[in-house]
Amino acid sequence: MDKQLLTKALTQTINLPPLMVVVPATIAGLIVSGPFDAVRFLLVILLTVITDTSANVINNYSDWEIDKMNNKRKEMHETFSKKSLIATYALLLAGVAALLFVLGANLFLIASTAAFAFLGLVYSWGPKLKDVTPLNYISIALAYGGLSFCMGLFSQNGSAELLLTWLPVILAIVMIDIGYSITKDYVDYEGDKHYGKKTLPVILGKQKAIFVQFGVILAAYTLLAIALYVEWISLAYAWFFLSFAIAVYMLRKVNYATERSELKQAYFITAYNGLFVRAILIAVLLFGV
Repeated sequence: MDKQLLTKALTQTINLPPLMVVVPATIAGLIVSGPFDAVRFLLVILLTVITDTSANVINNYSDWEIDKMNNKRKEMHETFSKKSLIATYALLLAGVAALLFVLGANLFLIASTAAFAFLGLVYSWGPKLKDVTPLNYISIALAYGGLSFCMGLFSQNGSAELLLTWLPVILAIVMIDIGYSITKDYVDYEGDKHYGKKTLPVILGKQKAIFVQFGVILAAYTLLAIALYVEWISLAYAWFFLSFAIAVYMLRKVNYATERSELKQAYFITAYNGLFVRAILIAVLLFGV
């Protein structure tokens, strides 16, 4: 088998853009979890990567036909069979269980990890939350933002008190991610429409979807501003509004896009913007800047 083809196929199976936001959210949680432990740090990161990859594998399985029509993940389709993805999914879940055992995971870490894996499953299979607007966007935000942060947060200790302490930060990440997660559906509009997938752009059309998406993002940052005003969170979190400016630019790009390649660029801008939010969060937690 061609090594370059295999590398591309594996990259498409893992799906790097989500990891760009999932792993930093976990790192942010690890920062406030307790004393630094290099081995535990690396194991929790690995746990997050495997859990997220399991969700992506089952999504690839569910979207096999749609992806072919949208001309997505061509190398993966040429390298793997649809059935082989189920075996891969089972192996990944076994890896998750093994890592939790090695970590001596507390109940809160187990619950956060299980919830992430469960959301990944029902997002693509069974109830198929990805076809239920707005549950598709909420489930993505909960997994990529809230639960990935919690996996780091509860890596050493788990308690309801710890959860309540960091609940404002968790809510901020989740709400911002809900708004940002809509962007990916502009890219796959044609295939989603053909297969009856009820994403926001399919239901409303691009223009109205952009308007609604802007409203969701604006609401998230309005609540963030209120939290800052009442001193529920530190003033340092005002740096998040730099990400809001990037989001406005991204929506403008989507609005004027005429080619799928332009929409893909907007999707990657959103992925990097989600990473930027995490970078700000990590800087605030480390330095209080």
